[in-house]
Parts: sequence; structure tokens; C-alpha cells
Amino acid sequence: MMLVKKETQKVKNGLINRKTKLTLMIAAMCFGGIMSTPVMAAQVFNSGYTQEIHGHMPYFSSIGAILYQATNGAVYDAAANEGAKAVIKVGDTLRVPTHIEEAAYNQFYTWADADGTGTVGDTEHKANINLSFEWYLLESGATTIVPGVNAKLLTTSDGVTVDTARNGAGYVVGVDALNKQIGFRVKAYSVKGVPNEGVYLDVPNVAYLGQQVIDETDPSVPPTAVPPGPETENPNIDNKPVAPGAKYIVDIIDVKTNQPLGNNKVYVNREYKAVIRALNEAQTGYDDVTETMEKYLTWSVYSGNSQSGYVAQVENMTHQGLLNITGDINDFDPDSPTYTEDTKVQSRFTSGDNTTFKTQDLNANALDQVMNLPPHFSEQGLQLRVNLILPDETTEAPGA
Repeated sequence: MMLVKKETQKVKNGLINRKTKLTLMIAAMCFGGIMSTPVMAAQVFNSGYTQEIHGHMPYFSSIGAILYQATNGAVYDAAANEGAKAVIKVGDTLRVPTHIEEAAYNQFYTWADADGTGTVGDTEHKANINLSFEWYLLESGATTIVPGVNAKLLTTSDGVTVDTARNGAGYVVGVDALNKQIGFRVKAYSVKGVPNEGVYLDVPNVAYLGQQVIDETDPSVPPTAVPPGPETENPNIDNKPVAPGAKYIVDIIDVKTNQPLGNNKVYVNREYKAVIRALNEAQTGYDDVTETMEKYLTWSVYSGNSQSGYVAQVENMTHQGLLNITGDINDFDPDSPTYTEDTKVQSRFTSGDNTTFKTQDLNANALDQVMNLPPHFSEQGLQLRVNLILPDETTEAPGA
């Protein structure tokens, strides 16, 4: 993929001969149909400039997803768990790394091209690669990705994260994935070299690793995909449909669009609605139980981020005021709550219950409250979170 750009002069059907005028005349007749450029006593004939010289395109000799279990937020490593693979569950996070630096992953995340690491200007260091990605939801057992036919493209509303951090593109497994199969499509990019863009590799099942091979003798031949098989199993992920996750799933809906918030932006002039879903007895799906459980919902705003940690600025807001929780939350009885009445908090809720929450511009009564909050002394820059605080050892949806 090394870029080589070099001016050349070509003379077709013969060599330049500067010795005699007769030779020049013959050449002029022979090449009269081709543009000539006088240079001193000679003429130089050229074909014009070609395109940039292309090397091999980048490709993935092996790539797969890594699994973060929702229970501890850590990458699942079968080697540390007596070789047992993990079944993906609702609420887990899958990622396809952008920059592969951890030694533990190198065995099954390999980016490459065939131009050689010693070529000047064509550095194939892992920090100099990137990838484009798309996450898909497929029926269990699918072996191909055909968008719009057997594969649904997942977006930020479905839990896809659009980030360029070293951890790479992520997908928080949603309730729609239950009993389905998850796949992804990737394309390799390199910082240097021409071309610096590969071709798509489809991985229809994250339980397998995707692979590409390349014809190292002919850079004009693009990489081809290797169908996943038993020999390319993901070492950490079991080939089973997505399993149920937590018994209850709490989502936030943007009232304006009536769509799940997912990882889309939150705005200062919107209403947001909490939705509670409970795993049904057959464990085949999640049912909406918001109406019977809304009294256990609270809303909080935080500053900070996932790297530095989150700090609660206003915590456990309800339509009745601030929920009083002192000491260990494990000692708190949600069926016997007490509240600190606060009109600034109460005015955030629109429907006489805890489901719908107004942000700053729709809530003038609370403006002086949020104006004192960092980092921007308004709700801007803060994060919302909804908590579902249930009685201890709840086995059935309260009120169901």
C-alpha cells in the first residue's frame, strides 16, 4: 500500500536519438499523432500521469466481538473461567475493538496488509488502523447478512454506540435480541498507504470469528471472506441464541419521537418517559409493566463520565418529591417510602406519576436548581438515569 508517485518520461516504439536531424524528422513523422514537447534539440513523448500506484488494501485476517457481562462490566475471558464460554444475555455489551492493544486479544484480532511492515510510509502498527462497522440482528442460525431481508440494521436507538475510543463500536444487547442472533459487518482502514480502505467482512454470528484472505501476489485482487466454521470459533462466546438478561429492563423513551433513547442525545427541551419491561414466565420475551410499577421509579441527574466516574447532582426525584434514602439502600423499604417535598422536583413530572420527566427548558421552576450544578451550571453536560427500586426479593411484578 506504499504510495509511490514518480514522474516518468516514456517514448513509444523507439528510443530518443539526439544525434541527427534526420532521426528527429523520422521520429516526428512516426509520432505525429501524439503530443510532443520540445526539449532542447530533442522531443520527449509521454503518456501523461497515471493514477497513484496502489499496494494491497488492508484486511482482517481475524476479527471478532468481545463480550462485557452486565453483572460486572468486565470483558468475559473463558480462559479465566475454566474454559467455559458465555451465552450473550440481554443487557450485556458487545464491542468490536477499534485499536487492538491488549495482548490477550491479539490471538484473535489481527489486522494486516501484504505490503510489509518495513516499507517506508506504510506503517502497519495497530494504532494506525480503524474500522467502519454495522451491527445486525438476525434470526438464529443465519449464515449470511442480507440487510433488509434477513438482517435488521441496529442503530443508536437499539443500543448501538457510535464512538471512536480504543474499545471500539459497541452494542448493548436489547430486549428485541432475545432468542435472536447478533452479527456485524466491518471494513478495515489504515492511516497510511494506497488504498487505505478494505472491503466489507460480514460476521453473521458473533460466536465465530470473521476472517479474510488476500492474494499476496496481486494487489488488484481484493480480500475474500472465509466462512466461519468450528475452527474459527470465538473463544469466549457460545453459539447459542441470546438468552434473557435481568428480570426487569428499564428504558427511556423520547416523548417527541416516541422512540427508545438508546445512545441518542438528550436535549434540554424534551420530555422523557420511563418504560419498565419484565421477563415473562416462559422467558420468551419482556412484557410492559410500567403502569403497575411506576411508583418504584426515580430519576437522577449526574455529572462525570465513564472514565472518571459519575457523581449524583440531584438523586432519586419523584413526582412526590425527593425520595429519602438514608444509609444502605439494601435496608430501604420501597413499599414504605418517605419524601422531601420540593416543588422544583415535583414540577419535573407531567402525568401525576413517575414515568414522564421534563428537562430544563420545559421546567422553569427548577431552573434555579440546575443553574447551580456543574459542569455548565445548567442541565447541559449532565446525564439522566432512571432507577427502578423494588422491594427486596421481588419475584412477581408488584401489582400484577
